[in-house]
Amino acid sequence: MWLKTYAHDQDRLWVQAFPGQLAHFCDVIRGAAVPLVTVHDGLQNLRLTEAIAKAARSAGPT
Repeated sequence: MWLKTYAHDQDRLWVQAFPGQLAHFCDVIRGAAVPLVTVHDGLQNLRLTEAIAKAARSAGPT
């Protein structure tokens, strides 16, 4: 396993995405926007993320 470090804050572009994602989420809750992904896709993403985390903890595929 490796850990990527960043010398400068501006290198971490993924950090800048969170405020936009949160704003969109709030817009969806208010009914001002539609979700960018389906419930099915979100659930599949969550299942995959959980499987990756489980495999990392057990040092092998699940």
